[in-house]
Amino acid sequence: MYQKKNWGCYTKTSSAIALLIALAMSGPVRAADAISIGVGQSTLTDASAAMNAAADTAKTALGAKAATIVIAWVDSGNEVAFSQLATKFTAAGTQIYGIPGKFLFTQTGRDRKALVLAFAGQISASHVVYPHNGNFPSVGSQIGTALKAVTTKSTDGKLMIIVGDCNYPSDADATTGLLSTYGTSAWCMGGSCGKVFCDNQIYSASMMGILLYGEFDCGFGEETGSTNSAQPAQTALTSANNAYPSKKPTLTVIFDCVSRHEALGATGLTTEFSTFTQVLGANGPFVGGYYLGEIGKQNLTSNAKGVGGGFSATNIYSRVATSVAFEKSLSPANQQIQLLTNLKSTSQYRVNGTTANSLNAPPAEIIVSKDGTKNIKFSNQAALK
Repeated sequence: MYQKKNWGCYTKTSSAIALLIALAMSGPVRAADAISIGVGQSTLTDASAAMNAAADTAKTALGAKAATIVIAWVDSGNEVAFSQLATKFTAAGTQIYGIPGKFLFTQTGRDRKALVLAFAGQISASHVVYPHNGNFPSVGSQIGTALKAVTTKSTDGKLMIIVGDCNYPSDADATTGLLSTYGTSAWCMGGSCGKVFCDNQIYSASMMGILLYGEFDCGFGEETGSTNSAQPAQTALTSANNAYPSKKPTLTVIFDCVSRHEALGATGLTTEFSTFTQVLGANGPFVGGYYLGEIGKQNLTSNAKGVGGGFSATNIYSRVATSVAFEKSLSPANQQIQLLTNLKSTSQYRVNGTTANSLNAPPAEIIVSKDGTKNIKFSNQAALK
């Protein structure tokens, strides 16, 4: 943590102390992403060893930050490997999810045996899982009702990951059912992966909905057609990038189709992977695999839909945050700090993930983040512009 040694002393007072006046004294302000990610992968053929290696890499990538959400992938048939993730990510409340797939990939290469994606920072998750009983519109409706009931802030970015036993066209039926109860504003992606993992259990013949919410924004792309070419990937990824053309995605998640994998062949797969790196950048990061049905959106304004023979991509963009670090020994404990008092609409901002206007007994670090993608600037008038 950034620390400043020459802070002035804080004294107790009956009136609130303006945070930004304190900042004017020494200005220990730094820009940062509101969310962080760690991506791990392995090519080891033993599923257990591959999952361990991928988990270790993801944890290392996060550094000192504790993962709050973990989403892992493993080759279909090796779902039991998901259960060992709890021994790797031990922080209280960490949510762990598993999505099996085929021919997994990250920016490091293709045909990975295990992937682990770890999130930290101002991002949370809620989930539900239901047996589908062969009625996919109904299970989609159940998921939509449950996720709509999750209490989140209106300014949160929201992304639903809908996965399970939903081969095309049942992925389309499940998505239609979800929209019927949640509404057409649902931002979602996913597809058919067979079994799913959550709550330390493997579920068969079921559908799982994961709602990610927090300080991020999304871009979407989904394309069908030209099964034996990289064109759908090019079109979908470009559409996702067009949501915020001046920003680099923090992460891209891809659901591709097994039928495309078969039709592309060795040369076509090489070309498609090159398309990923050309559009997203050689360093990514991106994660994905091949499935039997894909769910996504063509762009920000289109409705989500389930397709077959498709390519679905979602970009996640961390919102900009500003971190204010206090010297721990000088942190104004047991004292209220007034925040953002000169703003016309304080609801546009978050302080440690909430829209509170003040903090009692503030922690050593205060994170102020703004909706959208613009940087936050501190002025000399104790206000955010």
